[in-house]
Amino acid sequence: MPTYRLLLRDKRQTDDLYLVYLRITQHRKIAYVGTDVYIDKNHWNPKGTLDNRDWVKKHP
Repeated sequence: MPTYRLLLRDKRQTDDLYLVYLRITQHRKIAYVGTDVYIDKNHWNPKGTLDNRDWVKKHP
């Protein structure tokens, strides 16, 4: 059964946004898929999960 995780790319764009990647792991093989979603690093929640859909911090 594959596992999924969302990650930010280390390289930032010119407008200070980072690309969100989907990491898929199956049988110890890893594949990265770009999502075409860009987000500010301050709004990223590294402990977020796909099940809870809380990878983006809520605005105050």
